[in-house]
Amino acid sequence: MERLWRTENGFIDGALLMFKSQSKSSDYHDDINSTNFQKWLREKLIPNLPERSLVVMDNAPYHCTQLNKAPTMSSIKNNLQEWLRGKGPPTYAVDELLKAHNHEVLKLPPYHCELNPIVKIWSLVKRKVADINVS
Repeated sequence: MERLWRTENGFIDGALLMFKSQSKSSDYHDDINSTNFQKWLREKLIPNLPERSLVVMDNAPYHCTQLNKAPTMSSIKNNLQEWLRGKGPPTYAVDELLKAHNHEVLKLPPYHCELNPIVKIWSLVKRKVADINVS
C-alpha cells in the first residue's frame, strides 16, 4: 500500500510511503497507526513539504490522536480538577507536529469522504486494478 501526497504541482517528491499490507481485511487502515503515521510525517512528508503548506486531512483514527485527553474514571481528583481548569479545544498530535514546522492543518468534516479527493482517486485505481485482475 502506498500513500502519495499531492500538491498543485504534482506529487511531493520523497514523501512516498509504501508497504506490503499484512491485513486480511483488504483495508490498509488496519496496517497503519498513529506512531507509524507520525514517523512518516516527521521523516518523509514534513522535510519535503513546500514552506507554509496547508495539509488537508480526514478523520482517520491515526490522524486524530488527542494530546489533551479527558481523565478516565480511574483518574484521581487532582487530575480531573487540573484538566477542567486547563481544558481548551482538543489538540491533536499530528496538528501540533505540522504547526511546529509552520504548516497548517485543515480537517475535513467527519463522515464526508466525498470531500476528500484521494477517495475518488483510490476508487479509480481500484476499479482499474479490478478490471485487469482476472485471477
